[in-house]
Amino acid sequence: MPAARHFLSLLLLPTCVALWLPPPRGARGAPLEPVYPGDKATPEQMAQYAAELRRYINMLTRPRYGKRDREETLDILGWGSPRTAAPRELSPMDL
Repeated sequence: MPAARHFLSLLLLPTCVALWLPPPRGARGAPLEPVYPGDKATPEQMAQYAAELRRYINMLTRPRYGKRDREETLDILGWGSPRTAAPRELSPMDL
């Protein structure tokens, strides 16, 4: 019985600490917006901010692929879309 209590206390303590701590920033699914360096920033800082802002905007506006893009996915894989398949002519061997 003392071993079970010891095990439960070892399990309970990290669980409580993990629940007590806030989640890390950016872990909620959206990327963090870059911080504006200010009006008196150096050109290097502004260039870095512009690059970070470009990556941020690209991440937010990237295309999402879902069920509606299924036909395009089939075209990419080389299988062709069922709606765009051309009917083939019957040969004498098929008859």
